[in-house]
Amino acid sequence: MTIQQLHRQFYLRPAKESLQLAEELCHRYGGEILGSRRFVQLLDELSLETTKLSSQMANMKMDVICTACASTKKGGCCSLYMADESDVLQILMNLIAKVPVTIKCTNGTECWFLGPTGCVFRFKPMFCLNYNCIRIRKSAGDKEMAELERTTGSQLSAQYRLEQELFAFLSSQPGCIK
Repeated sequence: MTIQQLHRQFYLRPAKESLQLAEELCHRYGGEILGSRRFVQLLDELSLETTKLSSQMANMKMDVICTACASTKKGGCCSLYMADESDVLQILMNLIAKVPVTIKCTNGTECWFLGPTGCVFRFKPMFCLNYNCIRIRKSAGDKEMAELERTTGSQLSAQYRLEQELFAFLSSQPGCIK
């Protein structure tokens, strides 16, 4: 299979298919992945960066801002469209980290991975982390936004490193993708 075909398999699937394939891959290769020191090191680095980002978001009261926005008639930015921003490798990272990823919302308007307490993912899609609406930008000062951008960049860099390792590992497995 070519790199382009693998790319389509991992990144260009609808969310439900991505979840199903990630579950299959976790079941088939999860033990081997967690048995690798390199994968565990990268997962630990990602977890640390994710904790730092979560702390920064909490300091900025983004949970309050996002909840208030989501409760309006127009809802928030976690729309049904956002579910397809999730890809196989991003979902697989969460499953390997023992995050119970399931479809939570089926109302036809919100992201499938939006539960009653927010997003089910620990490691979120890049678009979701990079998007900061006007409400967030208006409530934060320049220093807070700069720190948010820095911590987001660090977290996404760690996520990218793990994703590349997963991509290389999976693409080397015969018969990995149907």
